[in-house]
Amino acid sequence: MLRLRRPIIALAAVVLALAAGPGCSGAALWKSRGEAVLGPPRENLSCAQDVHCVAHRGLRGKYPENTLGAFAAAIAAGADMVEFDVRRSKDGQLVVIHDRRTDRMAQAHGLVSEMSAAELRALKLGGGERIPLVQEVLVLAAGKVMLNIEIKEQGVAAPLVQLIEQEAAMGRWRYEQFIISSFNQPELMEVRRLQPKLATMALMCGTPFDKAAAAEILNAEAIGLSIDAAAPELVEDAHRRGMRVFVYTLNAQADIEAAIASGANGIITDLPDGIMWCKEAASAPSANCQKIK
Repeated sequence: MLRLRRPIIALAAVVLALAAGPGCSGAALWKSRGEAVLGPPRENLSCAQDVHCVAHRGLRGKYPENTLGAFAAAIAAGADMVEFDVRRSKDGQLVVIHDRRTDRMAQAHGLVSEMSAAELRALKLGGGERIPLVQEVLVLAAGKVMLNIEIKEQGVAAPLVQLIEQEAAMGRWRYEQFIISSFNQPELMEVRRLQPKLATMALMCGTPFDKAAAAEILNAEAIGLSIDAAAPELVEDAHRRGMRVFVYTLNAQADIEAAIASGANGIITDLPDGIMWCKEAASAPSANCQKIK
């Protein structure tokens, strides 16, 4: 179980120190991938052996993003974790789509929030894929991979937590197999309020003036940074506070190797080759595996 570091109370002023908001454009795997969990905070979070290789929206570099086909391909490629985005349909269903509009992914124009789940699922994406429900992803991925679920809008936290709790109660998933991420800080706080066993990741667009302090106040287990924001001092500060660092979105071998060498605990990539490069770099001996004082 994750340890809450500070009470979640009225700390809005400090929470706002996180860089930007929704409008911005781990731990060792203890068992097989299917049973992998995000372990408790470790004394040394800068060890390359602690790296998770994460498939971004499935493997969107090769398959239509956020689809069951992309997720199946990510599992087959050996990803430790699959990342996907969640919004709510007009009728309150949790649907897997990144954009607030359907225009980019389908030959149809409209807001996700103004379409029912049935209408969204009727849209044809590339390769014969369709927009899935979160429940479908949970069925596909159970026992095979961990999940990084990104909340894209307000009002997703409560139904998402409820769904995960139902899955946990039935024994199909464990809380430790999820990490919930978002640029939306109130939603992350709501996740932790509703279910403290769920880990959260505070996504950042840039480098906050107080480094990882605001994410710590959110009781986040991890921070997610772009490669440009992943400055050594920010990574080190997060580690000192007991938080893991995930870096997005890396599709060049040199970038992946550099991020892991600098202490990243998670690499988020669009490509099958990115998963392979991540695993190779994570398994190499690292001079960075030294005790953080």
